[in-house]
Amino acid sequence: MCKDLNNIITYWSDNKEKILQRQIEICELMIEMFDDKKDDEGRRCCIQAGIVKALVNIFLKQDSSYIKVQHAKAFYFLTYLTNNDVKLLIYSQFPFAGLLNLLEHSDKDVFEYAIVSIWHIILAGTSTTPYSTQHPHFDTFATHGGIEKLYQFSNSWRTDD
Repeated sequence: MCKDLNNIITYWSDNKEKILQRQIEICELMIEMFDDKKDDEGRRCCIQAGIVKALVNIFLKQDSSYIKVQHAKAFYFLTYLTNNDVKLLIYSQFPFAGLLNLLEHSDKDVFEYAIVSIWHIILAGTSTTPYSTQHPHFDTFATHGGIEKLYQFSNSWRTDD
């Protein structure tokens, strides 16, 4: 699974549609595995197998026309209905740059899954940190322009209504 997700579609790729179809199949399988299910061990196995890194790589390097809702939804289900330890494991895979990239996607569902995934990861950091200290993800998030991107995203969201 991970090997196929690591096959990034670029301008020069042969069989773009075949690669995309395989990526979507894998993502749909993950969605089915975790949809409304609390399975921390299964999520942990996927993360340790490299699924998060592969999806983040897709979000960073694959042309946005080849990033589909299934990609974002599969990532979302890794962050949903799971404990903070799993979310912190996801955070350790440096997901913010890729997820923030999705905020500029043309498909509303893609950027909604991205924003909720970001939220889940941030909440895990909040829940595991004393109120008197800076949020543990702040520096990483800021390094990737996350604060500015969220601000721009929220402003564009308001003007689109």
